[in-house]
Amino acid sequence: MQIRIAAPFQAVAAALVLSAAAVSAPVVAEEASLAIEEIIVTARKREESVQDVPVAMTALSAELRDSTIRDLSDIEGYAPNVVFNSGSEGGSGRTTRVIIRGVAGAAIGEKSFDNPIAVSLDGVFFNSDSGRIAQNFDVERVEVLRGPQGTLFGRNTVGGVINVIRSKPTGEFGGKAKVTWGKHGQKEVRALLNFPIVDTLAAKVYYTSIREDGFLKRTYDGGHAPKVDYENFGIQLRWEPNDQFDALLTLERYNNNSDQGAQTNWNNAGGLLDPPLDGGSIPCFVFGDCVDRVPGSVADSVDTNQPNTARYRNNVAMLTMNYHINDNLSLVSVTGLHDTPYEDSISEFDGSALPYIFIDNDNEYEQFSTELRLEGSYDRFDFVLGGYYLDSQYDQDWVTNGSFWAVVLGPLGGALAADPGTTSVCAMGAFDPLWC
Repeated sequence: MQIRIAAPFQAVAAALVLSAAAVSAPVVAEEASLAIEEIIVTARKREESVQDVPVAMTALSAELRDSTIRDLSDIEGYAPNVVFNSGSEGGSGRTTRVIIRGVAGAAIGEKSFDNPIAVSLDGVFFNSDSGRIAQNFDVERVEVLRGPQGTLFGRNTVGGVINVIRSKPTGEFGGKAKVTWGKHGQKEVRALLNFPIVDTLAAKVYYTSIREDGFLKRTYDGGHAPKVDYENFGIQLRWEPNDQFDALLTLERYNNNSDQGAQTNWNNAGGLLDPPLDGGSIPCFVFGDCVDRVPGSVADSVDTNQPNTARYRNNVAMLTMNYHINDNLSLVSVTGLHDTPYEDSISEFDGSALPYIFIDNDNEYEQFSTELRLEGSYDRFDFVLGGYYLDSQYDQDWVTNGSFWAVVLGPLGGALAADPGTTSVCAMGAFDPLWC
């Protein structure tokens, strides 16, 4: 026997069904929006969920896309106990000291001592503090690992590690770009392009340019300070001939011709010393150019006889290879080469138009590192075994100039030359039982 529903009743039933769907749909959507996105990290040299990693860390991924983070130094607003101190040696990505939980390295730009905070870019350790501030345009994830982290990351990780992972070539044609204009001659261009070459080879090219004239007028020659002139460009090639092997080659260059801030002589023009007499002020009559200090005021000009230039060039080559032996074992090789043919700066300390106190720093730096590790993942345990080698050479030639040094040092001169080098070899290993 069949039962038929008349047309009016069919309409009422359909309306009830649609009403129920309309009520339940927002509930389902709301539940989906409340779901926590799983974050995959490589804090222990292998991919795993951040909730499974027994490490004091902060992992940023969605925050990089949805916030106003411009470069790596801006993550200090999202990662507790992390400070990026550029000091007077600003500019975009020149030299920056990283501080985690109060652990900090030597003075900014000083390479005679290694930093206790490691910065790793795509798996390669940056032993120099130049060029470590990556721009947030192509960054996929940032992991802040609070130290010590010497078990898997080796030397210079007493304070911790900042692990930066950029996106890889997708193998599909596509890209993105961002252009910014602003006051004081601000012009910023960021762009990247993904494209396939053949079925097994993909490429990504990228370019970043940041330029700004500066917001302070230099009264001596009519220029402006501090100038920003930063550029980074490169190419990545990803080769996947089969399911067992893949390789990623990165070739890039960093150019920076920015100023390292600007100094102004803020002595009190009405007296010899700037009150209060703290012993550190310099007599106004020596420098001639003085600005009356008004509490709460901000200087709008500088009187130095030359810009506080700070330029460097960093050539980088990185090669990462992965060979999957079977479903449980993988062999990973990471090699990096950093060549800094020049890192020069002029520091004007007197803040006046007189050539009184300034230091000319000329530096060169080279670094080679390679890492080989065996990674295993089984039902009952995971492990990592490997070795690491690093060799770096730093040449510095610092000269003090100006009439002050000529009087104080006399015929002794004010030159400082050194060529410290570092060679590091280590073995590493970690065993993680899963039955606990």
